[in-house]
Amino acid sequence: MVLADINGAEAAAASLAQAGQSVLGLCANVSSGASVSAMVDTALQRFGSIDILINNAAVLQTLKLTKFEELSLAEWQHVPAVNTIGVFLCCRAVAPHMRARKQARIINIASGTAFRGAPFLPQLKPARPAGKGPQGLARN
Repeated sequence: MVLADINGAEAAAASLAQAGQSVLGLCANVSSGASVSAMVDTALQRFGSIDILINNAAVLQTLKLTKFEELSLAEWQHVPAVNTIGVFLCCRAVAPHMRARKQARIINIASGTAFRGAPFLPQLKPARPAGKGPQGLARN
């Protein structure tokens, strides 16, 4: 198992390893193609294959409540970069390896917040392609 996150993956992996799990913790930024490629390459080197990808990255807990007109462009762009582009980059990076093996699963997890909105978090709503989030990239 590979746990990847921009913060804390190594500590979480160490905790699971102490419980007897074969796990690797990696620092990865899913909004960066280079970081995602490195993550996938490291996973393949360590485990030899990728059987399941779970896209669960999100930034909701790191967002500060902001009025729309006070939101910076960088804050606006950060949400879709992680929540949507990150899903695309991870799926694209593992797809050739999964297709070659003719078996694998991709699980995309998204918050329902984008469907109902949240006060002072306007950047969440448009971060979902066609209002469907990662599910817009998947067969449900």
